[in-house]
Amino acid sequence: MRPEPEASARPPSRLPGGLVHAGLWGLVFGLIGSVLALMAVADAPDGAGSGGVLALSLALRFALFGVLSGALFWWITGLLFRRERFVRFGRFPVLLGGAAGTAVFVPLFLQTMNLLSGDGPVAWHLVLDDSVWAFVFGGVAALGSLELARRRVGASGGIAADPPEVE
Repeated sequence: MRPEPEASARPPSRLPGGLVHAGLWGLVFGLIGSVLALMAVADAPDGAGSGGVLALSLALRFALFGVLSGALFWWITGLLFRRERFVRFGRFPVLLGGAAGTAVFVPLFLQTMNLLSGDGPVAWHLVLDDSVWAFVFGGVAALGSLELARRRVGASGGIAADPPEVE
């Protein structure tokens, strides 16, 4: 039986950072989505129901997609790169990666949920129009994630050394 390493020798958990990351993406998606929802509600006909409830519903849906997309982005970057390497990337590749990944994830997620609910697939042209907004939102959120990671590393006095290896 192998002895458990001391708490100070373990690499720090990535979970708290992942929760903050997913929350940031949810916040960005929710804020941008609420502005778009308020603009859409302002143009809605009078018989469409309560505009405030509709705008809040749309903003919450955008925020949910932001949390899911942010968690996926955090997980994939964690698999591919370490946090120290992530901050070394340029703004354009991170923006493009987050935007393209989200633009692919959102329609696939929508189709998957529709299939799992038993309603069958939706026509792709109805789902792919969400890719445009997901591309914009994902790019903005990915860029925000990069800038926050750079500030955190900069506040700690530079890029930290790799965590010690645990055998």
